[in-house]
Amino acid sequence: HDMEGSYAPIEELASVEHLGRPWLFNDHGHRTLEWSDHCNRGYTRWILREHGITLIGAEPRAFIPLVPPELLRGEAATALPTLMADLATWLDIDAVAWGQRYAVVTLCRLLYTLVTAEVASKTGALEWAMRTLDPTWRPLLGQVRDDRTLGFDINTRPRPGSAQTAREFAAYAVKWAARRHAPAP
Repeated sequence: HDMEGSYAPIEELASVEHLGRPWLFNDHGHRTLEWSDHCNRGYTRWILREHGITLIGAEPRAFIPLVPPELLRGEAATALPTLMADLATWLDIDAVAWGQRYAVVTLCRLLYTLVTAEVASKTGALEWAMRTLDPTWRPLLGQVRDDRTLGFDINTRPRPGSAQTAREFAAYAVKWAARRHAPAP
């Protein structure tokens, strides 16, 4: 039920020039495979290379090269300003509580990647954000951290005002990133 991932051809993992090619993908909770580029991103390769668990065969570092930091930062910088609009194409955060949590966690992960050129776990990104970002966001970040254990339930409505707070946090995150990571003149 909780499996999600792609079947990546090993030869395509050998170079970032193959990013974005579709692989057979099993979406979370689905029972069928589809062709998708969902997992063929720099950040997923970074996670596999740096934290992959080998069941049999070579360690991921043996066949996946380092993911260039500028590639990771570029992916995060591209995704950050459109995250809320992109999310709205497949989920209504005003109707499903999980959507508000997903948005906030993803924003924190994108900011973390912009700063470090690494990928944080969901909990790690929230904890980093609580230490790093404006303290006024700590109640939201703490709520999302604590509510993550609730999981996905299409019938659970968000707390009153939480979707709007997530949107405000998204606007803050975009501005925060622009101030710290604007290209040099």
